[in-house]
Amino acid sequence: MTGFEVYSMGNPEFLIEIFKGLSRMWSQNDIYVLFGIALILGLMAGMFKWAIDQDKSPFPAKSFIISIVVVLGLLGPNSLVDVTVISKRDNSYQNISNVPLLPALSGWLITGTITVIADQFAQAFSVVGVANTWTAFSPIQHFVGLATADFQPACVPIAGSEKDLQYLQNVEPIPK
Repeated sequence: MTGFEVYSMGNPEFLIEIFKGLSRMWSQNDIYVLFGIALILGLMAGMFKWAIDQDKSPFPAKSFIISIVVVLGLLGPNSLVDVTVISKRDNSYQNISNVPLLPALSGWLITGTITVIADQFAQAFSVVGVANTWTAFSPIQHFVGLATADFQPACVPIAGSEKDLQYLQNVEPIPK
């Protein structure tokens, strides 16, 4: 059994409960009976479509065999893995065992990709002197922090632009 790390940007309790629910569903053997019924119904629907028009519909055995391979490979009893839900807010984590491969793999791919992109954005647009944390990456905190920022050192006029500076000093501020 291998493990997958799924990241939570917000409250991790929701993801933890989802993976716990999936683990409970797969701990019973009833889910495999439902998969068997779905596969048989799919085979019967494919045979019916094939019997109506053999030229347009492929032979249903091929899609039935592919369905069995996909179900056993991604959702079968040998595809159960461990998932670790990690909170990006406080770095807390919780391990959940016996989660099917399909939801674990998709959660790992999606949250891993988004986390890498968010980390790169946080690094690229971080304010110098502010810790590169997820709370510092909050857009609302950045907007609130703009009112207290000192932009005077960054607003040095370019030589020869005194006319523009005089214009800016004569403009009345917008009332709040």
